[in-house]
Amino acid sequence: MTGFPIFVRELVAYARRPRTYVFQSVFLALLVLVLIPLWPPSGQGRSGAEIAETGGLIFQFGGYLQVILLALLAPATTANAITLEKDKKTLDVLLLSDAGPFAIVWGKFLSRLFNLAFLLFLTVPLLFALLTLGGVGAKAIGVQFAILLAFAVFGAGIGVLLSTILHKTSSVLMVGYGILAAILGGPGLVEQLGLYSVPPGQYALGAAYASPLYDMIYLFRTSSFVATESFPLHWWVCPAWCLAGGLVCVTVAGFLLPYATSIDRILSFRTVFERFDAMTERALGIFRRKAPEGAPRPTVGTGNPIYWKETSINTIGRFRYWWRANLALLAFMGISYLAFKPMLGKIEFHKVTVAVLGGLIMLLLTVIAATTVSSEREDSSLILLATTPVECATYVKGKVAGILRNTMFLIALPFVHVAIFIGVGVIHPASFFLLMFAIPAAAATAVIQAIFVSLLFPTTLRAIMAAILILVLESALPLICCLPSFNLPMSCYFFVEPVGGLGQAFAATSQGNYLVAMGLAVVFSALTQIGFSVVIYSLISSGFDRYIGRAA
Repeated sequence: MTGFPIFVRELVAYARRPRTYVFQSVFLALLVLVLIPLWPPSGQGRSGAEIAETGGLIFQFGGYLQVILLALLAPATTANAITLEKDKKTLDVLLLSDAGPFAIVWGKFLSRLFNLAFLLFLTVPLLFALLTLGGVGAKAIGVQFAILLAFAVFGAGIGVLLSTILHKTSSVLMVGYGILAAILGGPGLVEQLGLYSVPPGQYALGAAYASPLYDMIYLFRTSSFVATESFPLHWWVCPAWCLAGGLVCVTVAGFLLPYATSIDRILSFRTVFERFDAMTERALGIFRRKAPEGAPRPTVGTGNPIYWKETSINTIGRFRYWWRANLALLAFMGISYLAFKPMLGKIEFHKVTVAVLGGLIMLLLTVIAATTVSSEREDSSLILLATTPVECATYVKGKVAGILRNTMFLIALPFVHVAIFIGVGVIHPASFFLLMFAIPAAAATAVIQAIFVSLLFPTTLRAIMAAILILVLESALPLICCLPSFNLPMSCYFFVEPVGGLGQAFAATSQGNYLVAMGLAVVFSALTQIGFSVVIYSLISSGFDRYIGRAA
């Protein structure tokens, strides 16, 4: 039941992996890059109150940043907890051992939780240093640490449960990120839907109960939740359910582990989808023109064979999967319009919607492209490809073109949304043209650099996490230079403007140069991304021996 042998095995294996120390270094580096510039310099005649205020600001931003980093790292560290055993065909062997299912899941859960908790303990020196500035109390530090640790327990528990019931590591990552994002941002979404209302500048106490992010805001801005409180009295509610929820998830995973293979088949919905495909094909067959007798058949084997493989053999490239995904996106888009009908006339809703779509584009393209080579390496088909006459340039071109074809409907969704509401007079037409420069360049860059990362890392999980890490680091570039399209969600948010907003740019006002500045910024950023992509593309298409052969 304790899973101590599994815990020790996982802990030792994790300690030997280079990415363990990469995660720790990146975690600390992000904290340093964000927080150290805020640190008050000595001297300069600053009062004690100003220094204390700065210390409180560092403490506040550090808390927000750690919540977001935990939401990114918790699924990443637990996504392959059980799926790795499934891929290696060792799960049945573990179940037949004396360990038992509960020992397996608890051992894997505790080892991953230990590494997440160790990341939090790395920040302890910084927290003690904040005490010297004033403005931060030891009690507030303890509350923040409890919120973060409980959230780590919940994130690790969700990851282990999803890894038990889902077959692919990438599926665990996507579903895990979706669940944690819904929990962190759920209260804000519910408020935007108008299900409850609060005065401007105030928050509902229930938001702090439901979301660790809002619980952190409750700690920093207590009076915005309860006017009569100077320190949060109910801060423990969210950590309590996070702790309980994480432990319940691990326990449920223990019960389900012996049936993991059967659950995989059930959750795949393969039979249902195949019947749906057959019904749709019969329905579409009525309108399909039959080729006349004696007509020449299309030539087989011409064109780029890698492109054919990506669009015809790979799972997401197969036509039935491709149109299913597009149909699901279209249905989700229509349902969202019905759900958010009262907000369709507000420009803020459209800004957030296009920004979310931009984030989904970058995340999905990165995950899909990062798995494209590593998955072939894992199933040993890359070695076979490396021995064929296919040139490296052909391989890379086929991969890039195939992935962009498979995801082109997703890339088009922001333009469809903006075009619809340009037609009804809510969004300014210039927004469409600004997005035309930002989204295609960002999408192509995400695909090319993720393929490059997939060539360098031996496993799918490592490739995915490395590509996402690069994406996160690039998203900080607009903070230090004029490269807005490197952070596509931010660009999409600021490029969507209302009718009469960007229209002022043509008037002789103080905003007269706004449109020109935005246009120049996005053109410069897009050209920079294109140049960056060309450099990476030329590197990975330079020869099999340098990259693809070595990857095999």
